[in-house]
Amino acid sequence: MSKADSTLPWNREFYRRSPMFTPLVRRALQFQQFEQDWPTLKAYQEALNSSTNSLCNMNGGKITVVPHAVKTGEFGNRYEPRIYLEGELQIRSENWHDYFNLLVWMTFPKSKALLNARHFVESKLADSQSNRNASQDLLTLFDESGVIVVSSSVELTSLLREHQWKELFWSCRQRVREEMRFYLFGHALYEKALRPFIGITGRCVFLAKDQPFFAKGLEEQIGILDENVSEYISAIDPAQSSATIPPLPLLGVPGWCAENEIVSYYENETHFRKKRTNTVP
Repeated sequence: MSKADSTLPWNREFYRRSPMFTPLVRRALQFQQFEQDWPTLKAYQEALNSSTNSLCNMNGGKITVVPHAVKTGEFGNRYEPRIYLEGELQIRSENWHDYFNLLVWMTFPKSKALLNARHFVESKLADSQSNRNASQDLLTLFDESGVIVVSSSVELTSLLREHQWKELFWSCRQRVREEMRFYLFGHALYEKALRPFIGITGRCVFLAKDQPFFAKGLEEQIGILDENVSEYISAIDPAQSSATIPPLPLLGVPGWCAENEIVSYYENETHFRKKRTNTVP
């Protein structure tokens, strides 16, 4: 197993590699006509335009795909301000990182728009104070590496928070399958999932749901999660530390790699690390 690499060749059926890609499948199917070559920026825009979700920034401006270009000078020329002020989503051609960012925008449009708005406000504040605040780190961490953890069990959620990995993923394995779901949000995680490696770690936002949630179709689940995550992002306090979104070793999730079908897999403490005593719960 090796680390992610944005130079990997185009594969229109990347989502068949792992259940980790499940949230993106419907959007990825919009690019199936591209058998050998990467989609064009025009194709990306056409996919945005045909999306059933509302793809706008928090100002109500339509999200438009533009080529990636570094602009210096004014604050408004930066990456996040350009999305917030102009609706311009910069994308590099033939780049997995940016492709996954686009797919996440299409999958979780409310959450991504609100993340962008919070990035804009917090970065503008940090500029005026010449100091980056804690919530900027948290927003970036979730944007790149976030995982939405849904559970109907307080007990299982507590095991995850306390880093009781073996008990959670092995002793309670069947319960995890029945009472928990894991949805990748961060586009950097999706890129890493192309070639997953020991140590790949997401950062969790927890949502408590009753059992009927798990019986809903995937698209209905995602719509609910988009609403819930946008509410979470809106409520983030500027002083909130990134330690409040705990780690999740992704390859421990049952079914997410073949190696975790034996108990000894969870005894690797280099990957399944114990909780530090000074970690914020």
